[in-house]
Amino acid sequence: MAKIAFFIERLPPDADPISGFAYDLIRSLAEQSHEIRIYSTYVEGAPLPPRHPRIEILRPFQSWGWLEIPRVLPLLMEFRPDVFHLIQPGTETRRAMSILPAWLPSRTSGEDSLRTCCSSRTTPPT
Repeated sequence: MAKIAFFIERLPPDADPISGFAYDLIRSLAEQSHEIRIYSTYVEGAPLPPRHPRIEILRPFQSWGWLEIPRVLPLLMEFRPDVFHLIQPGTETRRAMSILPAWLPSRTSGEDSLRTCCSSRTTPPT
């Protein structure tokens, strides 16, 4: 099955309805045997959603933007996702994070199998 990297700012039990919807999607994909890694913002003392054996939650971000790329890139290169999914990023964050897939080596030689998705309240970048 696929390795999927999700980038989401907030996680349940946050009151934001998008974080709840996104985690339902993530959990559903994990139940279908996909391997999920969530990259989120670190907030000291913030609770985490319920554990799932196929979901790993990392909180490497202190903020969302260009300066976070050096912190995240090694984590992504180690995971080597098939799908890269941004959820609800702001415009600047979308631009910064959208270049990450270009820096990742493809999972199979000679083939770029990485797929990128972007979910937000605004129109995705072109």
